[in-house]
Amino acid sequence: MKVLVTGGLGFLGSHLCLLMSQKGMTPVAMDMWDEGTRHHLNGLNTLLGHPTRFVEGWSGDPELLRRVLGAERFDAVVHLEPGVAIARPGDSLDTRIAQTLDPMACLLNEMENQGVLQLHVASSAEVYAGSIDRRPLTEQSVRMPSSPRGVHHIILEELVRELPLLDAAWRVGVYRFFSLAGGHESGLLGPLDARELQQLLPQLCKTATDGLATSIRCDLPTEDGSGVHDFIHVEDAAAAILAGLQTANTYGDSFTVNVGTGMATSELDMVKRMGHTTLRELAWSRRFGAPGAAPCLVADMSYAHEVLGWRARKSVQEICDTTWAWFLTNQTRVQAT
Repeated sequence: MKVLVTGGLGFLGSHLCLLMSQKGMTPVAMDMWDEGTRHHLNGLNTLLGHPTRFVEGWSGDPELLRRVLGAERFDAVVHLEPGVAIARPGDSLDTRIAQTLDPMACLLNEMENQGVLQLHVASSAEVYAGSIDRRPLTEQSVRMPSSPRGVHHIILEELVRELPLLDAAWRVGVYRFFSLAGGHESGLLGPLDARELQQLLPQLCKTATDGLATSIRCDLPTEDGSGVHDFIHVEDAAAAILAGLQTANTYGDSFTVNVGTGMATSELDMVKRMGHTTLRELAWSRRFGAPGAAPCLVADMSYAHEVLGWRARKSVQEICDTTWAWFLTNQTRVQAT
C-alpha cells in the first residue's frame, strides 16, 4: 500500500512513516524543509537502514500535488499538516478560514483528479476544549473549541465529512487526537516544533536540567486544581492511523474517532511521574488562567475500539521514559528554543 503523508516529517508523521515502513507499506513523506524535518528524515533513515521517500512542499501547491499524485499510483493520503491558520493567530477569522479551506480544497481536487479517494485527516481534542463536561468525551460530545487550532480542526472536519455523502467512492477517516506525547525510544524522533516544545512534558524535561520551574495552572475544578488530560504515546497514535487505513481498505468505511487511552492524568501527577523518570524533584510554579478552558479532556474510546479494532498499549510511564530519552538526545536543540 502506497500512501502520501502530508506533514510526514513532523512529530506524528515521522512515527507514522516509520511504522508503515516496518509493516511493508510505502509511505511518501511530504513536508516543508527546515531543521526539524531534516532531523527527522535523518532519524528515519537511520532507524530503517534505507532512505525514506521525501517530497519537499505542502498540500497548498497544486502543481506539486499534480506531479506527485500523477507520477505513480497512490492508495491513500494521510493529511497531518498543522495548517497555516495555527501559525498566524493574528489573522482575521475570514483569513483563517481561507488558510484552512484553500489548501484542503487544493488537496481534495488533485486527489479526485488522480482517482485517489481515500483520505485520513488529523483533528484534535481541541474541538472539545471549551467543554465543562468532566466525563469521558464521546465522538457525539458537543464540539466547543476555545482556540484557533480547535476552530481549524472543526473546519477541516466539516469539509471532509461531506465527501462520502457526495460520492460513495470516497473513504474518509478523521482522528481526534488527544494529548500526543512521548517519542521513539532511540531518541531520534520526537517533538521538535515550537508549539510542541511548549507542551508539558518537554517543559518538565527542561526543568530537570536547568532547574527553572514549569508553570502549572492550578485553579481548575479538578481534584488537585490542575488540568486533566488523556496522554497518548505518539507511537500508539500512529498505530491508530494504520488501523484506520486497514479498516477503510477492508470495509470501505468512513469514520470519525477519538484517539486517546481513556485514562485520566493530571498535570501535577505528570510532574511526579516525570520526576520519577528523571530521578529529580521537579520545580513547578502555580499560575491562574482565564475562564473557558476545559478542566478535563479524556476520551471515551469505545467507538474507536469497535471501528478500528485498535487499543493504545503504552503506559504513561513509557510516555515519560521515551520523552526523557528524546530530550537527552536532543538537549542542545531543545534548550535553544
